[in-house]
Amino acid sequence: MARLAQNNYYLALNGVDVSPHTGEINLQASSEEIDITSGTGKTHMERSAGLRDTQLSAVLAYDDTALATYVATLRPGQVYTVVFGPEGNTSGKPKHEQSFLLVSNGGPKVDVKKGFTIFELQFSGAAAPVTDFYNGGVF
Repeated sequence: MARLAQNNYYLALNGVDVSPHTGEINLQASSEEIDITSGTGKTHMERSAGLRDTQLSAVLAYDDTALATYVATLRPGQVYTVVFGPEGNTSGKPKHEQSFLLVSNGGPKVDVKKGFTIFELQFSGAAAPVTDFYNGGVF
């Protein structure tokens, strides 16, 4: 079985490629659960799927030579078109494209040990995906 062991991912926020500054990306899909238990004599819960949701987190390095090109994509409270490709943005490779609300930006986060200064971004899905990674979406 082939396993993905590379870091040629792609991440763009409102058309700005922030891949060169990204250290970590995590796309998470979820679904509400609905209790549909009814009737007499039940001994276990019965559930059904509810609304689906998508969250995205990303860690970006503070690059002082290029900050002006992407700092405007780091403003909480704004909705951004996010395009993520875990294997890059080559035709036929997996893709997720969706409007996301940037709900928090934990940064710039500095460290006395002089590690990377970073931004920790948390996004929540603002609409249904245009291209859904979890439904076979590709570039």
